[in-house]
Amino acid sequence: GFNGGTNSNNKALYIFNAATNSWQSTIDAQNTPKIAYLDFTGSLSALDNTVAGNSTQLLVNNPSVSGVSNISGFKVLPSTFGGYSLILPQGSYLVEVNLNLNSPQESPAGVNGTAPLTGSTYYLMGYFIDFINDTYNNSTNVFTAGSATRKEVPIVSKVSTNHLATWSFYYTVPANANANIIGALRLDLGRMQNSTFYDLVNVIPAGSYIKISQF
Repeated sequence: GFNGGTNSNNKALYIFNAATNSWQSTIDAQNTPKIAYLDFTGSLSALDNTVAGNSTQLLVNNPSVSGVSNISGFKVLPSTFGGYSLILPQGSYLVEVNLNLNSPQESPAGVNGTAPLTGSTYYLMGYFIDFINDTYNNSTNVFTAGSATRKEVPIVSKVSTNHLATWSFYYTVPANANANIIGALRLDLGRMQNSTFYDLVNVIPAGSYIKISQF
């Protein structure tokens, strides 16, 4: 039914919520979407003369967390394993990584078998990210190493040309009776198998960001 209260301007529709045994306004969201946005900062030149399967830390520079971020307990901390980690409380998340990348011409020529695709000036610039599922003790500040999940993204691009690589990763921080045992997600960027380009890539801060959505 409609609100019949003293404020006649409020015509919000109310529904009965059996779970809470109470009337709830339809304009009151029970769970507003919980998100976090992080922009890359500083310069990062990675994978210099790197062969397939090798990787390096992606979050070398402390990312800038947007003011609209509203995931309770989320923070970014330097990891004892190097770089920065995304600290997230127990729960389920979608982590989206978007990287604006640009590779100059390889040097020396043909390093590690670098060559354009046959009959073209394009290269298969394949990347992967290892999403490393560490844990963090929020009371003792101790990081514990976890397992990695590798996700690959092949991209066809010319050298000295911006190309966008995107990843989506479902991340679960398991329930624990100790609320201080939470997630510390670490990211490594690497060169994918069967690429045709095995040299430097620049991660350009403008256009590179991470979005985290909590379920």
